[in-house]
Amino acid sequence: TFYGLLVTAIDITKISQLETIQSDFLADISHEIKTPLAAILGASEILNQNERKLTKDETKDFQAMIVSESSRLQRLIHELTDLSKIGDHGFQTLIKSKTSLRELLTEVETIYQIQLKEKGLTIQYNTPKNLEVFVDRDKFFRIFSNLLSNAIRYTDKGQIRISTEVKNQNIILYFSDT
Repeated sequence: TFYGLLVTAIDITKISQLETIQSDFLADISHEIKTPLAAILGASEILNQNERKLTKDETKDFQAMIVSESSRLQRLIHELTDLSKIGDHGFQTLIKSKTSLRELLTEVETIYQIQLKEKGLTIQYNTPKNLEVFVDRDKFFRIFSNLLSNAIRYTDKGQIRISTEVKNQNIILYFSDT
């Protein structure tokens, strides 16, 4: 006696795509969290070293870096919790403000002072000091941080050049290294 046949087929294409997206996301988040954490740890180690006496200004700079990077790390974690708020449109709202491009770049450079000194690298700016942009500061900070981090990682000696070009009311930012 034959009662029937049940066949089940599962298309694993979507599952595979989701696993790839998840893996890429975790790699990106890991990189984003490591950057401020490395700056915090580096500054803390320097402050705790007994053999080198720091000036008051150096001490204040390292303390300010720890506070700044701790705040950035806190914002990153806050953004992770906000990911659940991304709607069907698939993007987050940008929080734009008027920002000095040079100040933002200099702030990012401060985080990498230790790595720059260790490798003997310098940064050359070819950007106007008074150039202001209307951007989401935290997101651009992260972008610049990633670009500078990669430039440091793949540059053994020489310099990293950061320059701008204004074209049709758009600003083109160039990161180049030796």
